[in-house]
Amino acid sequence: MKTTTIISIFIFCCSCAAQQKVVVKYIEVNNATGLQQALKNAKAGDEIVINEGVYNGNFIIPATVNGTADLPIKLYAKGKVILNGNTTETGYVLYLQANYWQIKNITITNGLKGLMCDGANYNIIENLTVHTIGEEAIHFRRFSSHNILQQCNIYNTGL
Repeated sequence: MKTTTIISIFIFCCSCAAQQKVVVKYIEVNNATGLQQALKNAKAGDEIVINEGVYNGNFIIPATVNGTADLPIKLYAKGKVILNGNTTETGYVLYLQANYWQIKNITITNGLKGLMCDGANYNIIENLTVHTIGEEAIHFRRFSSHNILQQCNIYNTGL
């Protein structure tokens, strides 16, 4: 009887695990176009690694690209990475509209706004350097909540 019970529980647990199979991708990017594509197409659990370099442009993480509590989407730098908006007069350098992202170790510069978060929830923003920004370095607005911002270096804003 005990053997039957243990086997039944084991089979039940294995069938549950098989139904929740998730494919997680490790995505390395080397240019601005590749970065924008990775941000647009990421799935829960994916890791986007930005290789060392300067990435010119304005980058959007759309509201439709969400991680989950168990499988956040990770965006981080490998080496020194600079997201450069090219002008402090217009634009958001990085625009986060999604949930359950972890963004780490990136420098954001030369935009009207550095990191703008709209409707962004349960994100972790860590170890960013944001500088030479026309107005606001990091701004959480429009129903953003339950985010963590830690160990960031912000200077030369409101130019």
